[in-house]
Amino acid sequence: MEDGFTSTNTLLVSLCEREHIFYGAGQMPGDGVIDWSCRDREAAWICSAARRLCLCADSFTLAVAILDRVIYGTRVLTKYVNCVAAACLSLAKKLCEDHEEDASLYLQRLRLSYSSRELKRMELRILDLLGWDAYLPSFDRFLVALLKPMCGQWLMSPLRFAIVCDSSVMSQFAPSTLALSVVSLLIEATSRQWMSAIQVQIKLCKVNLLCCRERLSVIWSRTFMPSLSLFELLLPTSEPSSVSSTSCRGPKSMATANHNGQTNSAVGSSTVVADVVITSPRAPQPTPC
Repeated sequence: MEDGFTSTNTLLVSLCEREHIFYGAGQMPGDGVIDWSCRDREAAWICSAARRLCLCADSFTLAVAILDRVIYGTRVLTKYVNCVAAACLSLAKKLCEDHEEDASLYLQRLRLSYSSRELKRMELRILDLLGWDAYLPSFDRFLVALLKPMCGQWLMSPLRFAIVCDSSVMSQFAPSTLALSVVSLLIEATSRQWMSAIQVQIKLCKVNLLCCRERLSVIWSRTFMPSLSLFELLLPTSEPSSVSSTSCRGPKSMATANHNGQTNSAVGSSTVVADVVITSPRAPQPTPC
């Protein structure tokens, strides 16, 4: 009987093998075909529709993965893209959810004007493009496989939503690269030795993380670090104090003003956590998706 570590590695190897098959060179957008901003808008619609239907995160991430495969595999005209997105979500819901819903009720709950026949026809067209294998080796499946042994699943929802709706990373990096980059950033929030903690997974997936980590760190900050409101910006400044701050990329220096108007730099110290389990108070706290 396999232990958790061995079964995770087996799953990762299987996902990587399927990734090489599904994520080859794709169809680039052209005249009359949807562009990346349109793709991001439909991905955001899928996530919003999934929340309205109370679907799990697996459903909307798989739906976006199917949408991307359709976009890469064929030329999708702008006027049909929302029907494609609705069909992708319907297929993902059938694969990931326990209950099955009638097509007409599904369209009614989402306030869509398509008929049940049009939806089913689009679903069949998508399945034909995918070779009737819609359970793709998506970014989310890699992320779940990597985070489950670390007890870090509670961090995934808001970050997953932000990543799948951003074509600048989804179109340039393989799902395994995205997932490993996210995990490395999460581990770095609690331990500076993030590289050694995921060496085995890096070898299994054969990826280069540095470029992807830089891109995802921007999405990370935008997701977990909300900007100040106008009221907070207008609040009077408090007495100067020496404050240290630790971000997801480790401790950083913060400049604090003294009474003479000069600035001093205070550098925070960190404690290296031996276990790679994301439970440190320094890690971002979960926020509702």
